Amino acid sequence: MDRVFGNIPYNATDAHQRSTLDTDLESLTEPLGNIPYNATEAEIGQFFSSAGPVTNVRLVYDRMTNRPKGFGFCEYADQQSAENAVNTLNSTDFQGRTLRVNYANK
Repeated sequence: MDRVFGNIPYNATDAHQRSTLDTDLESLTEPLGNIPYNATEAEIGQFFSSAGPVTNVRLVYDRMTNRPKGFGFCEYADQQSAENAVNTLNSTDFQGRTLRVNYANK
């Protein structure tokens, strides 16, 4: 399965190219914590779009109950938007809960 980085297909065979693309993808994806359990991916995407263009939101679900675990990931279109999200949205209130927005570990 080919992944896509922006508009560029991610089918690099060179290990250095793959490593660089993976690092770039990680830097655009922010881990989110303390998400309200009843929040939808669409609601989260709309809220986080105040920091910049959001390309993807993923919530993590419990395998047994299929209920949200209260954390997930938000992917931005560019580095500046990802940094802006950490700087402006960390510790903000969303549906009665204080969100945690961090830089992805490299």
